[in-house]
Amino acid sequence: MKKIRLQRKGRIRRPLYHIVVADGPSPRDGRIIEQVGRYDGVTKKKETTINEERISYWLDNGAKPTDAVEKILRHEGFLYKRHLQMWGKSEEEITAALEEWKATREAKAKTEVTRKEQVRATLIKITINFIFNFI
Repeated sequence: MKKIRLQRKGRIRRPLYHIVVADGPSPRDGRIIEQVGRYDGVTKKKETTINEERISYWLDNGAKPTDAVEKILRHEGFLYKRHLQMWGKSEEEITAALEEWKATREAKAKTEVTRKEQVRATLIKITINFIFNFI
């Protein structure tokens, strides 16, 4: 069975991943069939490049993405686009739906408070309460 998975490259504490198609039992960094993309999760940009045509080809021929690759493809909107194509939507409808999806995702990301910000706010509240109780 073919799998679409990540192959680790880069240096120590600075990984760069290639999205590859490989046989299921082959090792993580072993022999591959084809490289279909790249993912850099360390930088702030979280750069991802994927070859949509080749990934579609391999998915149509029975390759299964691993959980990590599926998450990357979902985040890039590839799986949503593929879903719309399977429903027989036109290119204009797909483009409009993807633009709407990206806009809502960006709006949600702006309003979400990160875990780091939550902890910082809690520590500030605790510090202020301690100071006022001490006085």
